Amino acid sequence: MPYRKLFAKFEEIALRHAGKPHWAKTHPLRPDDLRAMYPRFDDFVRVLDEVDPTGLFRNAYVERHIFGKQGEEFGERVFKKRQ
Repeated sequence: MPYRKLFAKFEEIALRHAGKPHWAKTHPLRPDDLRAMYPRFDDFVRVLDEVDPTGLFRNAYVERHIFGKQGEEFGERVFKKRQ
């Protein structure tokens, strides 16, 4: 099913109406986008750093969307790869 176009259109509409991402779902938002949506985003990032300073409980999603990491190890693709 060609879902990428559908998701992109839905995200465009949702963001236009101040919609926010479902944290367990795929979305294209990065730290700067989330910072604009959540006034205390930097407080959240600071708490994450305080409670998990070595990043033991982080995954590629958290590194990419919360900490803004880029590169192959963080999954540049937001959607799963086509087979």
